[in-house]
Amino acid sequence: MRFGECLNEALVRKGMSQRAFSLIVRYRQQALNRVIRGERIPPLDRLDAWADALEGHVDREAFFELARLEHTPSEIRTALFKARAENVRLQTMLNSLSSN
Repeated sequence: MRFGECLNEALVRKGMSQRAFSLIVRYRQQALNRVIRGERIPPLDRLDAWADALEGHVDREAFFELARLEHTPSEIRTALFKARAENVRLQTMLNSLSSN
């Protein structure tokens, strides 16, 4: 999942529009929309305020991790996602072997 998807889903769960959120966190709505669409990197210096505004509707740790990933070069991000998928696959195999 990308940061923008996470942010948008949190807004939907909270029942808050992008406009209302942008007013609360004092961030231009157009820029926020670009972050949600993945056209702009999320501003790390504003994440605390964003997470506070979404409290109870976002996993703070995952929210910050996804934002930091957006600042990571795409080759590294791709390698990380592949490694995570492989880890899940291996863990599933291990669990299957343990239950037999």
